Amino acid sequence: MDGKGIESVIFFPDGIPGFEELKEFFLNIEEDTFLARLEAAINREIAFFLVRSQLFFPDYLPEVDLSPRETEILEIGTSDQVDVWSIITVHANDLVQSTVNLRAPLILNPRTGKGVQLILNEEIHSSRQPLFPTQQDSIATKNDEEGAVD
Repeated sequence: MDGKGIESVIFFPDGIPGFEELKEFFLNIEEDTFLARLEAAINREIAFFLVRSQLFFPDYLPEVDLSPRETEILEIGTSDQVDVWSIITVHANDLVQSTVNLRAPLILNPRTGKGVQLILNEEIHSSRQPLFPTQQDSIATKNDEEGAVD
């Protein structure tokens, strides 16, 4: 990330699962891209790449169902809109193989600067959903559309 974008501070009162001791993060949203970077305030080398899942998966989480505790943590008011981000696992040698965690989205309230990681119980969402369709999937889809027979 080249630093062109918006940086804000996000506080996770409960931390992020696996990183519970880290509470404060910098959220860097890159201009003109679909990516953001979430960096631990005390050690910026601890970082996660994020994506707005609905850009790639339009039917993903049409509504965010938060518990009363999560609503309280985020300090959600009647007019607040939350942001939904998912953590990406980037495969440096082959970006096409990158996956996104749809099972545990990050829910952020931009007004309050608070965040939680929501762990979804439904098994319909994968923690390793391919971010980009594979070539094989693209070929199969194209063949289906053209009525091709194997």
